[in-house]
Amino acid sequence: MLVGASAFDRANRAAVAGSAFARWCARGRPPIDRFLLAVAAEFHQVDDGAALERLDELARPAFGIASLPQDAAAARLIEAIGEGGGISPGAAGDPDGLMLDRVLASGRGRPELLAAVYLEVARRAGVSLSLLSSGLNWFVGFEDADELVLVAPASFDRPLERIDLQRRCPHGLADAVLGGLSDLFDARGAGAEAAHALVLRRHLRAAQRPDPPGRN
Repeated sequence: MLVGASAFDRANRAAVAGSAFARWCARGRPPIDRFLLAVAAEFHQVDDGAALERLDELARPAFGIASLPQDAAAARLIEAIGEGGGISPGAAGDPDGLMLDRVLASGRGRPELLAAVYLEVARRAGVSLSLLSSGLNWFVGFEDADELVLVAPASFDRPLERIDLQRRCPHGLADAVLGGLSDLFDARGAGAEAAHALVLRRHLRAAQRPDPPGRN
């Protein structure tokens, strides 16, 4: 149970409304890197420049994937981020695994954050990927009219059909991140931080565009 959530909500509602996070919430399609850094900045001091530079660094080995077939482009992206960049699943019970700057610094993150890293690295390499989820698993997809090639930054334990996948927008991703943060902070007894994550999530939901229906 959250401790002091109502008091924290009342004390911080005005501050959230004037934050960088709130400004990105109001955007129809905010950039995922900046949006998630704004989420992290609600909980600790963030060096935006260092995080964005790390994403640029991860993207350099992926330059050229736009000219490759989808399977080859996916393999190059995985190599650039996972094998070459040292970004891998981890920090399952740690709120840091849902903070973009700390995932980039440690190389360990939860599936939704790893998907965001893959998406942003691909964007810097000139490729626009789809963001998708199925249950607790998150993916990025190379797709055209005839084919969908999934990249799963974190492992999953059952085959996936297209009907299982839901397209996610930046607001939907941030919503999932904030829900996870609230749960993780609450599990650690960090009631104020858990309550703040819920305040942010309520603000986001008031502004967000709903995710489109699942792909079939």
